[in-house]
Amino acid sequence: MRLLKNKISRAALRLQASVSSSDMEQDKKLSQKFITSQKNNIRNERITPLCYKNITKNYGRAICSFALTVTADEYVIPLCRAIDVSPRGLRRFIQENKENVTSIDGFRNMIMVTQNDTEEVAKFKKVFQKVSEIFMKYFSVNWIFSSKLSNKMLYLRMRFKLIRRIQNPEQFTHLK
Repeated sequence: MRLLKNKISRAALRLQASVSSSDMEQDKKLSQKFITSQKNNIRNERITPLCYKNITKNYGRAICSFALTVTADEYVIPLCRAIDVSPRGLRRFIQENKENVTSIDGFRNMIMVTQNDTEEVAKFKKVFQKVSEIFMKYFSVNWIFSSKLSNKMLYLRMRFKLIRRIQNPEQFTHLK
């Protein structure tokens, strides 16, 4: 192992000696231009009121899609056992109500337990609330950066607010 480390360090030294200082300065200038241009793009994003409406809609649909995937099964099945609900029934509940998540009210109705809900629907909502928290905490950053969202920094900033609103859906009336 020691021989391999020495060989790698000698190769790195040879590589540094072969690169002239002027090349390194040009590389630094190019990288600084690239970094500043990226920062300017992030800062200059236009944020409209429609963006905030779409945030809730996009997060809600992403959470519903996540809850229906195989990846979520390792979280959903233990939650269903703990609350005494069938995973198939939960999937059916999510599929039926997925299209209603078009605004804050639609998303809030999927999470908040009301007096009019049956006992089974109330249990489904509790499990869906826990799955939503799991998605927001552990999977949302990957979803944001791997999707075609236009205001990624706005989605990251709103992530924390949405986590708090999911934990306390009674106060989930606005997002800003």
